Amino acid sequence: MWSRIAQAWDHQESFAIGRLPHTTEAKFFFLGKIDELISTDGDRWFTIPFDRARAESHDNGSTLREEHQHSVKMAIQAIQAGEAEKVVISKVKSVSFDLIKDGSEIERIFSKLSDKFPSAFTFFYSIKNEVWIGATPEILLEKKDHNVKTVSLAGTRLASSSDKEWGQKERHEQQVVTDFIANTIKEINGKSVQIEGPFTAQAAHLEHLKSEVSFQTDLDVDALVSAFHPTPAVCGLPKEAGFKLINQLEKHSRGNYAGVVGWTSAQSAHLFVQLRCARIDAAANKAHIFSGGGIMKDSIPEKEWEEAENKANVMLNLFSELASQRK
Repeated sequence: MWSRIAQAWDHQESFAIGRLPHTTEAKFFFLGKIDELISTDGDRWFTIPFDRARAESHDNGSTLREEHQHSVKMAIQAIQAGEAEKVVISKVKSVSFDLIKDGSEIERIFSKLSDKFPSAFTFFYSIKNEVWIGATPEILLEKKDHNVKTVSLAGTRLASSSDKEWGQKERHEQQVVTDFIANTIKEINGKSVQIEGPFTAQAAHLEHLKSEVSFQTDLDVDALVSAFHPTPAVCGLPKEAGFKLINQLEKHSRGNYAGVVGWTSAQSAHLFVQLRCARIDAAANKAHIFSGGGIMKDSIPEKEWEEAENKANVMLNLFSELASQRK
C-alpha cells in the first residue's frame, strides 16, 4: 500500500491514511469510481472543514503574539458583555518544512507520527492538493449500529503540572462542553445516556480534562455530525455567537482545522475533531500549524498564547525530529 501511496503523491492524486488510537495498522483510502476516497473494505473517508463558508485555505503567515492577544482581549470583552459564554480563538504558526521530496517519504513520516502519538487518531491526507497531517486526541463520535460514544475534552496544561489541582477556568471550560453534549443528546432524543468524568487525560506533553459520554440513537452519521459539530471545544457557545466572533477576530481561514476527520461505513463511524494538525504546502516547503484555546470571561491573554504555543509545539517537535532523522 505504501508504494501506491507514493505513486498517488507523485501523480498528485487524492488519498488518505488514518490510524485509530491504540492500534498499530494504518488504513488506506484511494479514489473509487466516484469522487470518494474508499478503503479496500468499503469504508469511506470523511472530512469536512470547520466552517463551510470559510473553507478555502490560504497563507497569512504566522499569527503574531500581539495579534493573538488582541483577539483574546476582544473575545473576553464580548463574553463579559453577554454576547457569548465561550469562544475559541486560534492562531497559525508557519514554519519551513522540507521533508516530502517525493511520495516515498510518506511512510516514514506517518510511521513516526503514529509511534509518537499512539493514543491519538493519526492522519495524513491529500485531497485535491489540500494536504493535512495530524494527531488528534479528540473523538467527535464513534458509532456502531445504534450505540454512540463521544468525549468532552477541554482545559489544557503541561503534563508537568499534574500534581496541581485544575483551576476554575479550566473546569468551567470543560463543563461547558459537557453540558453542550448532554443538551444535544436530549434534543435528538438520545437514550441510555451515560457520562463518566471529568478526569485528567494526557496527550503528548499536554493534559486535558476529559469526560466520556455514551448514548443510543437511531440517527445516521450525517445527522449526528450536523448536531454535534462544531462543539464548544473548537467554536463557542452559543454556536452562532462563536462563529460570529471567530469570523470577526481571526484573520486566517481555519480550513479543515477544527473540522471533522475519519471514516464511515453503513453501520459504523470513527470520526474525530481535526486538532493538533498542520496544513502542508509542499511546493513552498512550508507547514502551517494550527492551534487555539477556549476563551472564558476570566481568561488571561498571555496564558492563552502560551497554551496555543504548547499545542502547536506538538507538531513542531514532530517536524524537528523528522528533520533530524533525515540528515
